[in-house]
Amino acid sequence: MAEKIDKKNLLQNQKMATVFNTIFAALGTIDYEFTPTEVEKMLLDSDIKAAIDQRKRGVNSRILNITSKKEQYKQHLEQQFEDLNLTNICDVILDSKFKGYSVQEIIYNNDLTMKELKEQPNEWYI
Repeated sequence: MAEKIDKKNLLQNQKMATVFNTIFAALGTIDYEFTPTEVEKMLLDSDIKAAIDQRKRGVNSRILNITSKKEQYKQHLEQQFEDLNLTNICDVILDSKFKGYSVQEIIYNNDLTMKELKEQPNEWYI
């Protein structure tokens, strides 16, 4: 059964959304891009670091649920993900939001399955 919609709260939320949209539209976009040195300095701030770490923990705490119609494929994929350090991979990917990009090298096994993703320093690719 559908919940009853509170029209008063809905109207109030729509008005609030309109106000926020007006304010942010007036601000426009910021064209400044931080240098890698500035980003590294900002990441030393305890409040900024805590916010970023909280975001990473939120992503990494999610349970990876692999499904497949064939059990053998599911087991193979689960094993591959277990072999990779998925937490580190996600951390590097999430850092790209603040650093502008992330570089990871794929290292393969002899049978061409992925062995690991290895983070590379961003400074090498500037």
